[in-house]
Amino acid sequence: PLGVMTVYLLVGAALRATAWDLVKNELVSSGTGKGGSIQNRCRGKAILRTHPKLAGTYANYWFLLGQKGTMKPVGCQRARLPVLQAKDDVKDDNVFFGREFIYGADAIGEGFLTLPHLAYAGRVAA
Repeated sequence: PLGVMTVYLLVGAALRATAWDLVKNELVSSGTGKGGSIQNRCRGKAILRTHPKLAGTYANYWFLLGQKGTMKPVGCQRARLPVLQAKDDVKDDNVFFGREFIYGADAIGEGFLTLPHLAYAGRVAA
């Protein structure tokens, strides 16, 4: 009734192969234990994304992220855009003594959940 459209399936490395089978394969196991396969009704319903922080204690967690109209499940607020800083001048100590060129960026921002009904979470039983 909310009209939420699924967009992403977010998993860690441990669930990547299973999630890939779920969203990409044309056929899946029938689940009867007798062999055979059936048409995958979930194929193409979501875009697979993996995140390195879904590991260890969170390795079996998965997240289904959707959107309603232009509202997305995760937002990003940028208070200050990234500014590239370089220490690559021959007069810098790191270049003169260690022949090391250093580059970095400085920015301020925050990521946050927008609406709770746009993100669903679950866990695969271990």
